[in-house]
Amino acid sequence: RRLALPGGEYTDVGFAALTAAAALEELTVFRCPRVTDVGLRAIARLRELRTLVLKDAPAVTDAGVAEVARLPRLDRFELYGAAKVSDAGARALARAPALTHL
Repeated sequence: RRLALPGGEYTDVGFAALTAAAALEELTVFRCPRVTDVGLRAIARLRELRTLVLKDAPAVTDAGVAEVARLPRLDRFELYGAAKVSDAGARALARAPALTHL
């Protein structure tokens, strides 16, 4: 139910492969500079996900944040190194149904 991916450079294709882990509740990825909104759209299919931590994610934008904000059980979201996320992304997170920790 928990997965932490240290090191490496993960991509949208790798994130799409994670959707096979439908029962995943916690995902932490320490290096994902090549992950874009497409990868977050894939992660948004993990309906049981409660915690998502992404570090070094410069290609993520407001659109990707809006995708994960729709996760019904997501209560913790940490995003580091995502300079393309603006107030629009924050507004999407404000509407997240279960989010309690940013």
